[in-house]
Amino acid sequence: MSNFTAVLNHHIHPMKKNVIFILAVLFLATLFTACEKEGNKVVNPIRETKTYTAKSGLTLTCNGETVVGKKVAFAPNPADAHKADITLEGDVFSVSEALSKATPTMGSYITASPIPGSATVTFSVDLTITGDQCTFGGNTESEYCTFAYNGIVSDGAITLNLSNVKLKRAQLAGTSWKLTDFDNENYTTTPIVSQWKSADSISIEVFPGYSMKMAIGDVLTLAVRMPLIGMLDAQGDSVNTSVSEAIGEVLKNVSFTESGSIIATYRDSETQQLLTSPATIAQYVEPSGNRIQLILNPHQITETTLAHKKPSDPSSAQTSTVFKVMLPYILDLIPDAANLMQNGIPVQFERPDENRITFYLDETLLKPLLQATVLPLLDNEAIKKAISQKLENDPKFEAYSGMIKGVINSLPGVINHTTSMKLGLNFVKQ
Repeated sequence: MSNFTAVLNHHIHPMKKNVIFILAVLFLATLFTACEKEGNKVVNPIRETKTYTAKSGLTLTCNGETVVGKKVAFAPNPADAHKADITLEGDVFSVSEALSKATPTMGSYITASPIPGSATVTFSVDLTITGDQCTFGGNTESEYCTFAYNGIVSDGAITLNLSNVKLKRAQLAGTSWKLTDFDNENYTTTPIVSQWKSADSISIEVFPGYSMKMAIGDVLTLAVRMPLIGMLDAQGDSVNTSVSEAIGEVLKNVSFTESGSIIATYRDSETQQLLTSPATIAQYVEPSGNRIQLILNPHQITETTLAHKKPSDPSSAQTSTVFKVMLPYILDLIPDAANLMQNGIPVQFERPDENRITFYLDETLLKPLLQATVLPLLDNEAIKKAISQKLENDPKFEAYSGMIKGVINSLPGVINHTTSMKLGLNFVKQ
């Protein structure tokens, strides 16, 4: 046998021996790989669907900004280890919990996903598996937006970055607006739209035994011009001003981005500093015509408010306590509150020319809202008594107490017989 091998080696050319060796190696490698695939299948380290929140390992950004109040579900494909579905949703927001109230079960709502205009967004991803982690990246779209994504996921955490978010319909994108100036002498211009028509009128007691009728629209217009709001002027002195004047002192600018964010520049009431709202606090989409859906992120609003919260005087603290107690109950009364929280608030807009725009809520939303929230409060004798005491004890309201009492007594009929409403803001282009 050894003689045969020697003869064979003698007659086979060295080059041919190399070829035979290489073929043998390739054959063995192929055989080994086949055995490995059959006996050791590639397995996704995340074996079952997992939902991540900020409390359970979620880090979420959108166009570079951290997003709070959302959740992400990762569902591995059981038939293909290299594929999965990702679902973006809003997390549950508890009003009571946010206000540190002892009844966290009241006023809980599912919020919107981080993608503007969509309560839920699901898309498929291709995975690269490395050890106990998977990475992914790509581009996709929702009903109103296109966007890119990339991330890394393990059994205990997920990091998801959303980028290049762009609205498909974006006639307002790239525009910036400031409130219309308030002309407090001739009232030719005003930042506030206050139109309200009803078949019923407001009965106001001018003096004992004599009353007069006023249209609710006239009463509302007068109310937003009354100096009933306490503020600090430029010198730091306390002054009373109207809603029409105060709103222009606070809200300085509103911008609409192509990514669907609404960013406001506003003045802090205590520090007087100009602040810019986070891009994730308010979003918008343009479903059709002259209407936007305004989507608010209550988690971000709460976080931003707490970040700028300062110690208050006792009277402010008392007002805050009343607000905390009543807000969950009021929200529970709002018709379709869950839908508004998840899908956004319908806001109409009119743009008579390139340099002017008006955003407003109409009677379609406001009438049922007032019927569900204001009417039950006006039926409550304790609340009416508290309002009367406030009017009697606060010198600021003394001159208007007759009008305010007349409004309170007449409001039920006015609300129920409302025919049209427009409450909103006028802006000019910057």
